[in-house]
Amino acid sequence: MLSFKQSRAAWYVGLSYAVWGFFPIYWKALTGISYLQLICHRIVWSFLMLAVLIAWSQEFHVLWKAMQSRRTVGIYTVAAVAIATNWLIFVWAVSINQIVQISLGYFINPLLSVVFGMVVFHERLRPLQWVSVGIAASGVLYLTLALDALPWIALSLAATFGTYGLMKKLAPLGPVQGLTFETGILFVPAAVFLLIEDLAGRGAFMHADPLRNALMLGAGSTVIIPSKHTHRHVRLGLRMLFARAPDPAKRTPGCEGPCDTPTKTQPYDFSLVMEVSCHIGR
Repeated sequence: MLSFKQSRAAWYVGLSYAVWGFFPIYWKALTGISYLQLICHRIVWSFLMLAVLIAWSQEFHVLWKAMQSRRTVGIYTVAAVAIATNWLIFVWAVSINQIVQISLGYFINPLLSVVFGMVVFHERLRPLQWVSVGIAASGVLYLTLALDALPWIALSLAATFGTYGLMKKLAPLGPVQGLTFETGILFVPAAVFLLIEDLAGRGAFMHADPLRNALMLGAGSTVIIPSKHTHRHVRLGLRMLFARAPDPAKRTPGCEGPCDTPTKTQPYDFSLVMEVSCHIGR
């Protein structure tokens, strides 16, 4: 029987995926606006909102320390580019009515995560995990054949989100701190692009109807709310339900000192993704 914390973790996962499921409707309401502008608004407003959270929690010193590490900057730069590309493909695919390929892409992603776990981190799957992977792979194969064409949008979404997940596996910062770092890397280019578009008379913000202006302003919350709660509570769920005991002989990627015991900001095995999916799907 699940404990309260375990149940809460599962509920946050379900709630986050339910919210994500409505995102195509959100972006569809902004059809006609440049998807590059929409992604830049998403970056700018999410960074400003996250900066307020970091200021409130007095954690700017953590970000400043992270900026001194080339490895950390490199990890989050790759993560930022990957997730921005993922967002761009997602919003563009919504605008051309490719919702099925979007869904397929995020269904492929856990399989890719398992591959990364096995190839990069030398993880091994247990027999039941192989069954989960096989069922998911069969579903992906069926949907791919049903499309009767190479689902390159789905593959691109899976590849970019899988790369993002791989970088987050190596990342040393917590969820909110890491997301602030990522969006901070992209903030200046995004803000400059929006300024140039507005000066050229192509800007949509404050030149559209009130609802669309509000939706562009609220684009940042579509990043922060699911990410903040999912990262925080999914890892708790993984820790309580599936995580293995740490190996004292191995250091956790991203730690500067001894990190034998997992903490709430450290990531867990990619191979657990399929178990989580099966658990929540019961």
